[in-house]
Amino acid sequence: MKISFTKHPKKGMILTLTRTDGTQTWSPIRPGLEMHDLAHNAAEEILGWQEGFFGLVNLGYTTEDFELPRDQRPEPLLPKN
Repeated sequence: MKISFTKHPKKGMILTLTRTDGTQTWSPIRPGLEMHDLAHNAAEEILGWQEGFFGLVNLGYTTEDFELPRDQRPEPLLPKN
């Protein structure tokens, strides 16, 4: 998966995720969240987690899926704790 951060003049920072199959999802992010997202990616890579945020996006879920109210999220997106 390719992770890109782009500063957009009107929308602020945009996180674009390009899946291994070439499809994309994107989301505007709050200032400073780049490091948070990169830390998630590092943890998932180092620990081999396939079902963290980036792994689930690579499987086809969108950034919007993670923003749904808890009772509307697909089962794999519900916190395990």
